Amino acid sequence: MKGFAFLALAIILISAILFSGCSKSVEPTSSAPVTSAPQTTSASANTPVSAPPTTASASSPTDQSPQTGGTLRMLWRLADGNPGWPPEYIGEIICTGQIFYETLLRGNNKGEYLPWLATSFDLASDLKSLTFTLRKGVKFHDGTDFNAQAVKWNIQMQKDQRKRFPYVDSMDVLDDYTIRLNLTSWNNSKLDDFTNGYTMMASPTAYEKNGIEWMRVHPVGTGPFIFESFIPGVGCSGVRNPDYWDAPKPYVDAIEMKFVTDALARKSAMQANEADVTLMELGKNAADLMNLGFVGINPVTAQYTLFPSSKDPNSPFHDQKVREAIEYAIDREAIASGLGNGLWQAPYQIVARGTVSFDPNFVGRKYDPDKAKALMKEAGYEKGFTTTLYPPPAANKDVDMAIQNYLSKINIKLNIEYLDYSKYSQFMNGATWDGLVICELPSEGNWNNWLNVFFGGDVPFYVSKLVTPEFQAALTESVNAPMLNVDLMKKVNKVIYDQCLYIPVYEAGMGYSLKSNIHDGGFGQRQNAMFWNPETIWISK
Repeated sequence: MKGFAFLALAIILISAILFSGCSKSVEPTSSAPVTSAPQTTSASANTPVSAPPTTASASSPTDQSPQTGGTLRMLWRLADGNPGWPPEYIGEIICTGQIFYETLLRGNNKGEYLPWLATSFDLASDLKSLTFTLRKGVKFHDGTDFNAQAVKWNIQMQKDQRKRFPYVDSMDVLDDYTIRLNLTSWNNSKLDDFTNGYTMMASPTAYEKNGIEWMRVHPVGTGPFIFESFIPGVGCSGVRNPDYWDAPKPYVDAIEMKFVTDALARKSAMQANEADVTLMELGKNAADLMNLGFVGINPVTAQYTLFPSSKDPNSPFHDQKVREAIEYAIDREAIASGLGNGLWQAPYQIVARGTVSFDPNFVGRKYDPDKAKALMKEAGYEKGFTTTLYPPPAANKDVDMAIQNYLSKINIKLNIEYLDYSKYSQFMNGATWDGLVICELPSEGNWNNWLNVFFGGDVPFYVSKLVTPEFQAALTESVNAPMLNVDLMKKVNKVIYDQCLYIPVYEAGMGYSLKSNIHDGGFGQRQNAMFWNPETIWISK
């Protein structure tokens, strides 16, 4: 399992993709998550929402408060890159910066947007402005004040350097701790631009003094840890910020992040007591560590889905009966249990498990080879046809061969063509193709973001896929709500299922393995599973 190998590519390719639409007024407060999603109690420390039943969990000892001190040693899945600014939109690189940098809001896997460097925001009733009220008393690591001028500078730098925020027409500093963004358009997916690692606040003073190349390897943010060192391809480290705004956090004295790309090497390092926490792909290595007594935080972080070239009227995939036959023909339970070591899940809906829009009562099309054969006969393909499967780079070949075997039983001869990143990105960016593409769909709290990118809008991703008017209407309605609307998201989910537009195969992704004395890391609770909470993590002695 290569986990988020494709996510890194996807983030690079979509960093400039924008969403447009309209919404209604919403006035969040600083005392609650700034979202219209149903409020639910957060999971306990280190316990992911809707975790597989075999997942071990760790929580803080009930008889003691967080202990201070110690160095947290982490293994991060990264071959090269930097922890600096502005982020380069490679998933793992963004996430190394989270110990140094912070954002205006934080997102979680319930689709909520939580106050962080901004204590609240207000979306105007005419949808023409978004106003942030900022937290007072926050300083960058170099002593520069965090204020509205700093936020304006950071957003403008993103506009100039990365061509981001084109929907922000202008910005007004109303006072030292209030900034208004004047908008040309709005929809609920745009709040993600202010969360997690996507717009990390950096010191304008440090930039003006040292320049962008220096900043890329010397991060100066407001985060719980102050940059100490960085060696390309090796790792980075930070020491406790004694002036952190949320005192007495952080609790540990230092964090050392070592970059190790190979999962087996990460497992060996954990066994040899060379690290306390590691990213770990869901599968055998993660299960092995759990069997050795390590805690497994294993939320589903990605769904692997078949995209048929169904747009072409001459393609057999244009016939819904053929698409349904393929879904009935694949034994997803067998794939998950046989290849996932108890950590994969069998999906029957397109909405990701563990997100607020996931429907636990959804039934879906279960494995039924006889039903699959009957549908092929009804569609006029009783004798089958030949087609091609295009997996993403670093795909799990065992899964590919399993799909090939299942489809052979309904007389579909499936050739497998493994693609490099260049060829795969051509499919994503509008090249036509004939066959089935496997796509890794990341799991996020507000799943409108990825649905709009991969399935709808004006984005040319997977141009050969069928986008029906019913689906596009449902997706547009869901994205254009002022905030994530669970009922509208479930409506999109139902249209996809009813028309069998896309075929989910298995759910897996990236989790964490950690020692039992590591607590309150927030692993598996953020909007994107690659993010965690470095300010609250602590080590029991």
